[in-house]
Amino acid sequence: MRSANDLRNWLSPYGVEPSEDKITQFMKYLDLLLLWNRRMSLTSLIDAKEIVQVLFGESVAVIPMLGIRGGRLADVGSGAGFPGLPLKIMVPELKLTLIEPNLKKSVFLEEVSRRLGMANVDVARMRLNRMETQPDGYDWVTSRALAERDQILQFCGRSLCPDGKVVLWVGEEEAGKLEENRAWRWDRIHRIPKTDQRIIVAGKIVR
Repeated sequence: MRSANDLRNWLSPYGVEPSEDKITQFMKYLDLLLLWNRRMSLTSLIDAKEIVQVLFGESVAVIPMLGIRGGRLADVGSGAGFPGLPLKIMVPELKLTLIEPNLKKSVFLEEVSRRLGMANVDVARMRLNRMETQPDGYDWVTSRALAERDQILQFCGRSLCPDGKVVLWVGEEEAGKLEENRAWRWDRIHRIPKTDQRIIVAGKIVR
């Protein structure tokens, strides 16, 4: 049996202190994820603690690292909502676009945002190369779906606002490849708590 204190303790290594309301939202999200995961493949993780740490915790770890406090955020290849939805829970001021072409997963994303009472969440059920450019651009583009790395960077090149950043969850080898791309200026590597292999990198396009 998981409790609010369990979730708070599981999230504490990631540098965030969720309020009671936010913990309640995380618990609702977790329950929906576990329920829907029995019907369709949303994640290979089935243990509640592992889901909270690997999916929720690794998502929100970027907040203290980069000082995310609001703005327009596009999450590419959201899948079951990571990192976009946990970031929205912690930073309700975010205007969030979840880009997910899979029909069933996009329906899940719509259900979670509705059940959690989230405002300013748009689920874009389409492939990345069909996304139109935002007039004002995004402040943040996030993704854990690095299979589409080149497409993501192309999308960022036309979609980020002048001071916007792309934020990627990667392994050591992938980070090295990104740093070789001279079209981007990459921040220092942020190592994700509780893992030696996963890191977060953030970059701005060289204009």
